[in-house]
Amino acid sequence: MLQSIASALGIATESSAIDRWLGKSAQKRSVLTRDEAVGRGLERLGYEVFYEAPAAGHKVDVLVVTATAVDPALCQRLREEMHLVRGGGHIIVSCTALFSRRASARSRWSALLLHAGIHDVRQDASSGILLTAGTTQ
Repeated sequence: MLQSIASALGIATESSAIDRWLGKSAQKRSVLTRDEAVGRGLERLGYEVFYEAPAAGHKVDVLVVTATAVDPALCQRLREEMHLVRGGGHIIVSCTALFSRRASARSRWSALLLHAGIHDVRQDASSGILLTAGTTQ
C-alpha cells in the first residue's frame, strides 16, 4: 500500500527505481537482496526474490545491495556474493541520493563496483535514489 501511495505522489521507492533500471521484459528476473523492504517491493512487481543465498547450483539474475556509505566491508560483500549471480547478470547498489549528492561520492560508488570486478558500470539518479550498477562476466 505504501508503494502505491508513493507512486501516486510521484515518489520513487528503491524497488520501483530498480525495476525501471532493469527495464521492461516479458519475464521478470530472480533477485537476491538482504533488504526486506526492497525485496517486498520487487515481489509486488513480479520478481522472484531470495533473501538468502539460493540453493546450490542456482544463480540469480540480479544482486541488489542497499547501502548508505562506501566502505571496505561493502566491497568485500560484493566480491563474496558475485558468484551467486549468473554470467551477464546485474549487480545493483542502491542508496538514497542524500548520501551521494557530491560528484566525489558518486565516483566512489563507481570505483567500488569496478574494484569488486564488476563491468559496464553506470549510474542513474532520480527521485532521491542513486543506483550504481554493472554486469558480471
